[in-house]
Formats: sequence, structure tokens, C-alpha cells
Amino acid sequence: METTNLLATIKDAYHHNWVIELKLKRQTQVTGMVNTYFSDGHFYLTHEGDIEQFSLADLETIKVLSEKWWQTAAES
Repeated sequence: METTNLLATIKDAYHHNWVIELKLKRQTQVTGMVNTYFSDGHFYLTHEGDIEQFSLADLETIKVLSEKWWQTAAES
């Protein structure tokens, strides 16, 4: 699921522990989980063993890769 409703998706990803992929305006992609978000548009993403700050202004789209990453295929 790819979305351009950025803040709502960041909030949901944070509350539900989704794995997301950010497509950034600088033509790169980052995959991880939202660590913390703020209503002013900046948030922290845990990825590659580190935490990095991003802003909604940096983003083009967000793709939800996994809403229930902790479940195995048998549990789904």
C-alpha cells in the first residue's frame, strides 16, 4: 500500500509498529519503523540499526511493507 497521506500514515505506522518504506525527494528510499513522531511534521525512523530524523517535507510517498511483521505466515 503506497500513500501520499504522509502524516496519517506516519501516525498509524508509529501506533501499530508497521514496517514502512520512505521514498525521499532526493531519489532515495529508506525502510524502517517509526520510533517517534511529532505533529509539526518531523519524525524519527529506526533503520539499519540506527535512528534517523526525517521531515514530511523530505518525502514523496510512504509504502507500508508489513503491518504485522511479527507474525509468521502460519499465524496470518
